Amino acid sequence: MSLHLVDPSRRDTWVPSQPVRELMVQLWYPAKPSPAHPHVPYMTPGAAAAFMTANHLPADRITLPPTHSTQNAPAEPGRHPILLYAHGSHDNRAGNTALLEDLASHGYTVVSIDHTHYAEETELPDGRVATEVHDPDPGHELDTRVADTHFVLDQITALAHGANPDAEHRALPPALAATLDPARTGMFGASFGGVESAAAMNTDPRITAAANLDGPLSEPAFGPISHTGVTKPLLNLTSAAADSHPPLRPLLHGWGRVYRMDGSQHLTYSDGETLTPQAQPVLHIPTDQLTQQYGTIAPPRALYLTRTYLRAFFDQQLRNRHTCPDPFNDPSTTYPEMKPGP
Repeated sequence: MSLHLVDPSRRDTWVPSQPVRELMVQLWYPAKPSPAHPHVPYMTPGAAAAFMTANHLPADRITLPPTHSTQNAPAEPGRHPILLYAHGSHDNRAGNTALLEDLASHGYTVVSIDHTHYAEETELPDGRVATEVHDPDPGHELDTRVADTHFVLDQITALAHGANPDAEHRALPPALAATLDPARTGMFGASFGGVESAAAMNTDPRITAAANLDGPLSEPAFGPISHTGVTKPLLNLTSAAADSHPPLRPLLHGWGRVYRMDGSQHLTYSDGETLTPQAQPVLHIPTDQLTQQYGTIAPPRALYLTRTYLRAFFDQQLRNRHTCPDPFNDPSTTYPEMKPGP
């Protein structure tokens, strides 16, 4: 289900006529089987059209994938930890659906945030489609995204206490509020979203653990976090693209791990790892270009490893559960592609 959230305390940086900050978030949650509820499309129609146009995808030959999720299905009873998800640059809240659905299917409620104007496209309920605006100041972008995250968590907490924070007060899925457990909240993100996750955790006591999927956390452009580091649990999954970045381990002052996935590249940690090779024959993408962006690791294996490490991390930090085999104590035998990083 999606929520249209409006923050009256902040203006829209990129639209002077817009006096409030608007966000769209999508909640993926454990649900009861609901054959009468329609399946959710990968993206809303307006956002999908903008995505296809922006990426020069021929609509008569390329289709976006189906999801495994149903719209506004009744929530599965129980108290579920909350995970916030932050997309990377040139991406949107749907760009890691394969990870979001997997985490929801294992008992998490995942709140995926479209950072309006930082997402490649965001469709609002009235049909407006806000597109990405380049922010030349990465520090300003990070501050805006972190403020978005704090606001979203405020609204999800209100939802857990029975409020309906949706700006249009659209009907909520049955029993959803009772399943949310704000006392167990984590966050993860890809690329810029990974940096955002660590920074938001640093400044919001409600976020107790975070995972960074190949975000350049140690780059000075991202301000204080690249100097002060992180004291709470932080999992970092990196790629060969991170070899040119300063080491991450000196920034980890609490529970912290860094793993580099052999054969990966920066976009390995996205749905594009699985989807783009399928489109290669239609789009005539050169194989060397595909390898440069997504690496040489087989897409199903890359997805399996990312899912395994994310679940094991959040299970350990938010549920006090330990996976067997434990990928953090003996990764070399079961997960030989995951090498400790600097």
